[in-house]
This record gives sequence, structure tokens and C-alpha cells, in this order.
Amino acid sequence: MTNEVTALVVEDDLDMRDEIEDGLAVLGHGHHWAQSQQEAYELIQRTHYDYVLVDLEIPARTGRGFAKIEYGKKLISQIQRAKGRGRVPVVVMTAHHMHGLNLARELLIHGAMEFLSKPFGDVGNGKSLPETVQNVLDAHRKLFPRGALPGDPPEQFRGGTLAFYPDHIELAGEAILEEDGPGHAW
Repeated sequence: MTNEVTALVVEDDLDMRDEIEDGLAVLGHGHHWAQSQQEAYELIQRTHYDYVLVDLEIPARTGRGFAKIEYGKKLISQIQRAKGRGRVPVVVMTAHHMHGLNLARELLIHGAMEFLSKPFGDVGNGKSLPETVQNVLDAHRKLFPRGALPGDPPEQFRGGTLAFYPDHIELAGEAILEEDGPGHAW
């Protein structure tokens, strides 16, 4: 099992590819690319990702053009439904920062955790891609500690002694399975 952090990057503007890849390389994170809502949704259903970077204005289907903000919003909602609300952190990358609070509020409702203005570091906000991703992952780990999410390695049990006796089994001094019991444990 690998411990590499893996992102799904949803971006239809290939001119942004190098900048995004450079930012992820600084973090040492692997990634998969999707260029549309449909492609990203198919990937999210069959692959575990530690986080998703979503360009807000994407096409519904690859190769169809017609990129719209609505498709990015819909994808964020689909991710939350497919994986469970808040289970996979979503960082929105957008050049539509001028739409301000109304757009941010709506995207937070859909499940976004953070926002990055494109081009990165523009408008004097000082946020870089690596810094933003690391902050989101740190905040997400506070909500969902290691071992709580699918794909996390199991934590070793540290809660007490497991003792085997001829007629029962005890865990931390409590009988959890008895020979005369109904055949299951609690």
C-alpha cells in the first residue's frame, strides 16, 4: 500500500497544466487529470483521492467545449454525494473571483473547502497552490483523523489486553465472546 497523497485535478485549460503540476510536485503529491464534469465524476467513482482541485468553469463532457460555471458547481455536489459530505476536500480554482461573496457562499454550500484565484497568486491574495492545498489537508485531518477515511491504513488497537480463556475471550477486562453465548460478540 502506498502512502502517496493523490489529487484529482479537474482543469480544461491545458495552459494551466505546468503551473498546477509544479505546485503538486513541491508537495510530492501524485495526481490524475480530468477535463470535464463527466470525466471527473467517472474517476471519482472508481478511484480514491485525498483531495480534488476543481476549475469552476469546465465543460460537461470532454471535447465538447461550452465550459460553464454550472458544470463545476454540479461536479462539487456530485463529489459530496458520491463520497459523503466533507469526506474529500475540494479546492476551487477560478478566474471568477470578482463574483465574490455570493459565488463563494454558494460553493461552500455545495461542499467546497477553499478557493484559489487563477492565475495563482493574482490579485495580491498571496495564496500559492502548495500552501492552499497543505492548509486544506491539515484542516481536513482535524475533521477526519487518520484511520477515519476510506483508503486510510488501519490504526493499531491500543485500548487494552486481549485475553483468551478456555470458555471465553476478554478485551480490556470485558468478556466479548463466551462459550455459552449466542455465538456473536459485542
